[in-house]
Amino acid sequence: VEGGAVLVADAPSGKSRVFVVGGIDKEGNYLSSVWSSEDGVYWSDMTGGKEQFTPRAYAAVVQYGDGLMLFGGKDAAGKVVEDAQLFSKDYGMTWSEPKAKTVVDSLYVPRYEHSAVVTPSGYIYLIGGRASAEGTINDVWQGLNYASLPGFRR
Repeated sequence: VEGGAVLVADAPSGKSRVFVVGGIDKEGNYLSSVWSSEDGVYWSDMTGGKEQFTPRAYAAVVQYGDGLMLFGGKDAAGKVVEDAQLFSKDYGMTWSEPKAKTVVDSLYVPRYEHSAVVTPSGYIYLIGGRASAEGTINDVWQGLNYASLPGFRR
């Protein structure tokens, strides 16, 4: 898989797991899958083969509160996906739009090929990326990694 969003996080079991969200397979198909592994040898399809979000590549994923938060991505037509921010309370099995307190500010431009970083102090940073093939976005957005607190700001 190329262009999948990759994250290593502590799952509810307390063990570290790697998650690969979306991407492009060797045939060029954009994916809407979430694969997870504790050891890199045995992998689980967290979505059970069901499409939980629009297929995408070059998204970013972070551990957010007690789940995963997915930001952006590009679809097969080369455009930013419509569902540009999603939350999974069950670590990749189901996805939905986040609650109002955890939504990125309306000034945020949905994007792909960006980075997302969570610091030990609990901040999430969304960094740069592209909104189209024509150019890059040079900004940084900050948010707290707690679902009960207000969302992101530039």
